[in-house]
Amino acid sequence: MKLFNCDNCGSALFFENVICLHCRSSLAFLPDRMELAAIEPAPQADDLWRQLTSPRMRHWNRLTPAIARPPPSA
Repeated sequence: MKLFNCDNCGSALFFENVICLHCRSSLAFLPDRMELAAIEPAPQADDLWRQLTSPRMRHWNRLTPAIARPPPSA
C-alpha cells in the first residue's frame, strides 16, 4: 500500500483520505503525477480547484476533488 504525504503539512495520508486529518486540507488525486494533493476551491466557482503548494498549479483547474467521490458502500 502506497503512503502519501500532505503537501500542505507533511502528515501521512492514505489513498482513501479525502481530507488531511492534521491540517484539514481537502485532497485530490492527480493521476498524471500519481499523488494526492492538498487543494482549495475557487471563491466563485464550485468546480474549480487549485493545488495549495505547487507553483506549477497556481492557476485554477477543473479537478475532480476526492471529496466529490461517493463514499464506499458498507
